[in-house]
Amino acid sequence: MPRIPNGNEEDAVKNSSTTNLNGIGEHDRQKNAYQMKDLHAPGNSRGQKKPFLRVLDQGGVPVAAKEIVLGSSTWIPEAPDALVTFITGNVHFDQWRRDDFRSALQGGFIKLINSLNLAIFDDGMHYGLSKVLGDVVREEEMLKKITTTKGGRPPLIGIVNLNRLRDQDYPDDMIRPDDASSIFTIESEHAVKLPLDPNHSHHVFLPNQSYREAGLTRVALEKAIQEELSIRASTDASEAGKRVIPMVAFLFQGELDDLERVKAYCEQGIPVVVMEGCGGLGDVLSAAISDSAEMDGNRLRSSIDQKLHKTFPTLKNSEYGSVDTINLVLDILTLSHGDRHALLLSVVNCRLIDTFASLNSAVLKSAINSSSARASPELFASFLMLAVKCNKPDVATSMLLARPPWCNMELPVQAFEMALILPGREKFVDFYLLQQFPVRKYLSHLKLLKLFREAKDRQFFPEHVWEGILRYSLTQPIQPEFIVADLNKLISKLTGIRDYIDVYELSASAFGENTSVDVSTAERKAMNALLVFAALFNRPNLVKVLIKYSSEPLLQALFAESLYHGLYRNVSHFAMSEVLQFTCNQFAQIATDLLDKAVTVSPIRGHGILTRRFPDFNNKTPLEIAYDTNNKQFVAHTNVQSWLDQYYFNFVKVKGAWDNLKLFLSAIFIFPMYIWLSFPRLRKVPPVPSRDDIPSQDGVFRPKSAQDAEKILAKVQRIQAGEQAADRSTEVVPRPPFMEMLRAVWAAPAVRFYTWHMFYWMFLILICVDIMLPPCRFIGVDIAVFVLTISMWCEIVLRTVYDMQRFRRVHWVERSYDLISQTVFNILFFLYRIAPYRYDHPFAGRVILAFGIVYYCYRVWGWFYYMDKTIGPLIRVTVQMFRLDLSRWIVLIAPFLISTSLIFMGVINPDWPATGDDWRHAFYRGIFNLFGAFNNELEYTPACENPGTKVSPNSYLPSAPNGNRWIHKNRTGLADGQPDYRCWSGDYNNYNCATISFWSYFFVIQYYVFLKLGMGNMLTAFYVTRNIAAARQGPAVWKYHRCRIILDYATRTSLPPPFYALGYIYKMIRYCMKPKGSKGSHLSSGVATTGGNDSGDSFTYWKGLALEYFRGKEMQENMANMPRQQLDM
Repeated sequence: MPRIPNGNEEDAVKNSSTTNLNGIGEHDRQKNAYQMKDLHAPGNSRGQKKPFLRVLDQGGVPVAAKEIVLGSSTWIPEAPDALVTFITGNVHFDQWRRDDFRSALQGGFIKLINSLNLAIFDDGMHYGLSKVLGDVVREEEMLKKITTTKGGRPPLIGIVNLNRLRDQDYPDDMIRPDDASSIFTIESEHAVKLPLDPNHSHHVFLPNQSYREAGLTRVALEKAIQEELSIRASTDASEAGKRVIPMVAFLFQGELDDLERVKAYCEQGIPVVVMEGCGGLGDVLSAAISDSAEMDGNRLRSSIDQKLHKTFPTLKNSEYGSVDTINLVLDILTLSHGDRHALLLSVVNCRLIDTFASLNSAVLKSAINSSSARASPELFASFLMLAVKCNKPDVATSMLLARPPWCNMELPVQAFEMALILPGREKFVDFYLLQQFPVRKYLSHLKLLKLFREAKDRQFFPEHVWEGILRYSLTQPIQPEFIVADLNKLISKLTGIRDYIDVYELSASAFGENTSVDVSTAERKAMNALLVFAALFNRPNLVKVLIKYSSEPLLQALFAESLYHGLYRNVSHFAMSEVLQFTCNQFAQIATDLLDKAVTVSPIRGHGILTRRFPDFNNKTPLEIAYDTNNKQFVAHTNVQSWLDQYYFNFVKVKGAWDNLKLFLSAIFIFPMYIWLSFPRLRKVPPVPSRDDIPSQDGVFRPKSAQDAEKILAKVQRIQAGEQAADRSTEVVPRPPFMEMLRAVWAAPAVRFYTWHMFYWMFLILICVDIMLPPCRFIGVDIAVFVLTISMWCEIVLRTVYDMQRFRRVHWVERSYDLISQTVFNILFFLYRIAPYRYDHPFAGRVILAFGIVYYCYRVWGWFYYMDKTIGPLIRVTVQMFRLDLSRWIVLIAPFLISTSLIFMGVINPDWPATGDDWRHAFYRGIFNLFGAFNNELEYTPACENPGTKVSPNSYLPSAPNGNRWIHKNRTGLADGQPDYRCWSGDYNNYNCATISFWSYFFVIQYYVFLKLGMGNMLTAFYVTRNIAAARQGPAVWKYHRCRIILDYATRTSLPPPFYALGYIYKMIRYCMKPKGSKGSHLSSGVATTGGNDSGDSFTYWKGLALEYFRGKEMQENMANMPRQQLDM
């Protein structure tokens, strides 16, 4: 512990009057304060006033407690969670030699005051533990001011024994006691006078009594304060019932005279936590508690006597004092148990440095142990709230939730709400949901608003969602309109699901007014709203708990993945975006694991849920939700792909190989479907066998009588003999009606895909023929091309509108590219190939048609080739190579390419005229050198050696005989007046002749070496790296896009453009002819069901499946952490 302060430390000097509180009937209370002064400069006021009270005798204790709690300047403005008092003494403080223990103790105090709203009582001296507490409170107060954190300093009240107070710290009107007349015990003969601690918020001065009597007065005062606070808290509480504020005492070291105070605490039912290993009285009591479990009678007295004499050597001189002290210790041990079955003494081992980090756990355990005999719902709620605030789920489970009489009490709503407000309390929420806590009765829009306003983790939601996504100011409060209107808009922006939370139904269920919604639906909607709250505050563990107890765990896992997917795409902070993406992948894995587990347990339920529609998610199926949120991991799952393979053929079975070709030929020629195809979905369900034919558990049919047995045996004998083959059990299943089979074949996405594919190739042939024909003679071909392109454009527009109305995901980048490209092409094609003035620009029309051919031919990759299992992944890798790697490579090579192209023109052809053609020549020379070398650029050219082109000194003279004089001209072609010899740089008068020099070879060689041996290999390395990375992700990406194409063709008609209008008319007629109750399911989605029994997808099955899955995950985590836990032990 810190040493006794010397003369250089601060002193506290009081200069104001006190209040005399002599008894209960005293009503003349007066506001008082003392002026703190600096010890180093007496009289220099710091202007900080602090209230204090003086208690003259035991009769003034109740009035003082009321003044502290209910006075006009109340010392404890808010009802605390608990009261904590410290028994330390002022003599037997040994200084710890290890600074890490002292720092751990301060850290434990900081954690204690931050986790709980406490009112703290101690000696109030600037020494030892009181000084540590004062420093901790002051530093935390300064930190909160710097960080603008809400919350003030906890009330730190020093209850001062005037016999231990330094003379200069007395208020002016207090009579200083005579040291000679003071009553001291054996251990306090050498007591040191100590100063007041300046960091305490309040002080209470006890009368001039002995240390023991002052300790008893302090116990009475603290008990009175506890009772007054409990009464005030019960009066202020909105909930019915009496609130009890627990009180816990810590014995840290301590003097011999503190035994009386420990006994008084036990008599009052206040638990005492003994800090073992700190020395002083604490070690004596901890040893006595330990020995009392194994020793009895004289052995225990002897052990206590030895420990007392070792700790307090002065007791050896007083035999009667030793006996009285031992008897007092034994009385304390008896009181700690008593007849109330309440444990009032608990021991904390301070020899372990980790102990100080769990002081809040010691407060909680001791408070619960001391109250078992007087258990009540109010105490249960109070202790559970303390456990939630301290985040001690293990303590709450072992000492409250699983131990009588507490376990039989009703769970308080306040603790559940606090577990949602405070982060990291998922285990408490887990327990509440395990006990089937009715969330629907708690969560209204007002409670949801309270959660958003009061949630303590204020880093993610305010910064990244409130300000980053919603664009609100951080200082702007959350209004009720956010829950009613803006929250659904935010969910729609993140996930694409609209009107997810019905605020009216949510609040009506909580208020008990909603009779139109059943209990399970109301509970599901309340859980959905809580999941949104947990995801927006980035609490993935809480989201997992809500998924664990959801009635639709697979849907909730997919929805959580979509929320985090939207968050990481909209959050601009890079590091946070990576964290959110990792969390998104976790929930995608959870959804995949749940589906895998469901298929393993029950294939019908596992595959059936893929096509079930859920009203909470805009009537979407799980597969559509996964597709809309780009959940490649779920879509690429084996079970999903297996279902897609069946759905691709509309659940039509194809015999043998070449299944795609056989199905398409069956759709075209009709008759092969009787040979190659079977239709299991169109078969009638066989009748349920009679009870007589039901086999027993061992699979053997049990005939009822001997006559039945003889009939069965006779039938078997006839079959074996080859007689009556018609009686055999194997019967030919009749085929479905012709029109149903034909409709099933043409409704298969595979048939639609190949039909549209075949039409598209015919269109490509037509447009390629059109560009080869003269535009002035074959106007009919142009019109046919225009009609087909317009029909394809209209089909894209209709499909976009359809997807938006069904809340399906639209790939806007690709869809916008198609719409804009086709719109521009159709307009220009009509103007330059069909309009009357098309003859004015025939070449422009051919160029436009050429662009159309390039566009429509390239679209074959993404529209049709992608479905192939071999070519599809390669196309995906190739697209990524061009889109990512090639663009990066061009950025790398651009500075080198530009500089070298200009150098070539400046060194090899230095005299090229500056007419713009020089830039064109430099551009194509640099670009085409990427694909091949101009290897003849520096070759010797004999024609350049002619006298007319060779530069000589005489050629620049005006009287040159050859008359081939070069005149320097500007860009306009006029002579600029510059002399010839100043502007000509090359060796030849002809600027087309290359100037060959050492520098020409130097720059050409460095260019080709860098390009061919450096940048070319770098591009290859980019492609190889991309191919290796795509080997892990490529299959999943391809499977996702394959699902996208299948679902896309499922919503199209069976007829390609321009005949698709007939298909839409046929769909509309079928829709109008259907019964009213079954119209929505077919028109709202292209996903067909497998005909499985949806009743099996019950609440019990999926909830049990999720519980089993998450419990398995928890067991795996516990097994992984077991070696570390064993090392810690």
